[in-house]
Amino acid sequence: MKGTIMTLNKAFKDVYCKFLTEQGYQWCSKLQRFVKVVNQELIYFIGLKKVPAWLKGNKGFTITAGIMSVYFSKRADWTHGCTEDKLFKWAFDYTGLQLQMFSPTYEYGMGFEYNEPNMIEIVEKSAEITKELVLPVFAEVTDLTSYVKYAKEYTINILRMCDKFIDDSLVLILTNNHDDFMECLQKEKESEREFIKQCIEESYTTPRDRVYNNPELLKAALEEAEKCKKTNLEMLAKYKINI
Repeated sequence: MKGTIMTLNKAFKDVYCKFLTEQGYQWCSKLQRFVKVVNQELIYFIGLKKVPAWLKGNKGFTITAGIMSVYFSKRADWTHGCTEDKLFKWAFDYTGLQLQMFSPTYEYGMGFEYNEPNMIEIVEKSAEITKELVLPVFAEVTDLTSYVKYAKEYTINILRMCDKFIDDSLVLILTNNHDDFMECLQKEKESEREFIKQCIEESYTTPRDRVYNNPELLKAALEEAEKCKKTNLEMLAKYKINI
């Protein structure tokens, strides 16, 4: 009787299960990710993504990880007519980051290469790097305020166009955020700062303030946030993820 063939997906699940389940993550087969819900507001997730390999005969993969809130809104023109399942899975794809984004030096940009004999060894190596790079970042994100800080550093686009209730921009309203996002400029060249400042105002602070300054829009934003939370928590339960 032949033994079970070890696939990359199974190797990933087996290796990562050893340390992620201890931290409260669950394996979700529908999402093909390990998922953890914190305080019924934040969703951590870690998954696997296959990528091309450079060396002939090898195969490649990278690790994707991310955080989003249960207030994540899937409002966009292209989403009309899409099922909740499709939109829920898309949200994880959209907010996930490849492993190199958590590295100050952007190492591991090409992912990991393996062949059949060393597959387990390489997956174990990726797990050690994930523990080193990703988990400490996640540990700092424990509430919506720290989540905004995380988003501004790693996934700032999800905070855009708050007045349109897009992505996770409603978190700015829920956290009573009034900062000017100017710390984002410190990483940019001085010659580009004026342009970036204008972009920040157009995409982030002006739409946010438009919600604050319009009672009807503010009411609608808070209602949308509660609607999204209800829908996303229901989807998590449907996917058998503890909340």
